[in-house]
Amino acid sequence: MALAESVAATQVVIFIAQFFVQLRNLVWGAVVTSSLLLMAATSYPFHPEKLLLMGLIGLSGASMAGIVFVLVEMNRDEVVSRVTRTTPGKFSLDSGFLGSFFTYIVPVAGVLAAQLSGSFRWLLEPLLRVMK
Repeated sequence: MALAESVAATQVVIFIAQFFVQLRNLVWGAVVTSSLLLMAATSYPFHPEKLLLMGLIGLSGASMAGIVFVLVEMNRDEVVSRVTRTTPGKFSLDSGFLGSFFTYIVPVAGVLAAQLSGSFRWLLEPLLRVMK
C-alpha cells in the first residue's frame, strides 16, 4: 500500500510541476514588464507625467499584491502542502515562501522605491546624455 501511495504521489508531483513552470514564467513576465514600463515612463518626459507615473506605480503595486496573494494561497493549498510536508490549510513562513518572496517581490519593491525617491532620473539622465 505504501508503495502504491508513493507512485501515485510521484505522478501527482510530475503533473503539477508543469503548471508551476508556467506560473513562474508568468510571474517573471509581470515583474519584468512592470519594472521596464515604469523605467521607460521615467526616461521620457510624457506630458501628464505625474498622472502617468502614479498610474504605473499603481499597476506595479497591484501586480505585487497579486503575486503575494498567489504565493500565500499556494502556501495554504492542500496538495502543495502535502508535497512540501507542511500543514495543509495554514500559512507557514518557510524557506520556499521566503525564497519566492525575495525573488519576485523585492526587485519590484526596489524599483518602486527608486522611482518614488526620484533616483531613477538621477541614474537615467547621464545614460541618456551619453546615448545622444
